[in-house]
Amino acid sequence: MATPKLEYRDGTANHHPAVVAASATLAPVRERYEQALKRDNDIARLLSPTIDHASVDVLARLDAMANRERARLELLAAERDLEVAQRAVDTAREVAREDMAHAFQPTLREAVDRLKVALLAARDANSDVQRVQLAQHEQTGRPFDPVSVVTLNALVDDWQMRVKAAGFDV
Repeated sequence: MATPKLEYRDGTANHHPAVVAASATLAPVRERYEQALKRDNDIARLLSPTIDHASVDVLARLDAMANRERARLELLAAERDLEVAQRAVDTAREVAREDMAHAFQPTLREAVDRLKVALLAARDANSDVQRVQLAQHEQTGRPFDPVSVVTLNALVDDWQMRVKAAGFDV
């Protein structure tokens, strides 16, 4: 049985249109964050008490002092925007995974139905083997090693409960 073909199927949800769109929105936000972080680091370096003041441009240092708070606020805003954009990508990825999982449901349902038919037939055949061996034992009085699967009924019942819990009618 073939698995469903999805337009964006690459083994992950990363090619789902919603994830692609959210990732495209994330890229410039990340770039803005990295620029703000670099600017904040440059200002911190210029204003560091351990810097050799003889090698620092006085105007650059004064500019750094004047722009320190604005750079910090820009960095915080960029960090917030980055977190929001990343959450949007994560949410889109979860939606994509749900879409992909939903696309498998009809195929999975067919496979479960075929398995159910095979397991119920196996359970009936197993019961037939048990009945024949029990009748043979009762008539001959000889002990026997069961050639049936003694626990098959319990296994099939357990499987049916799990399948019903997963939302399939069995």
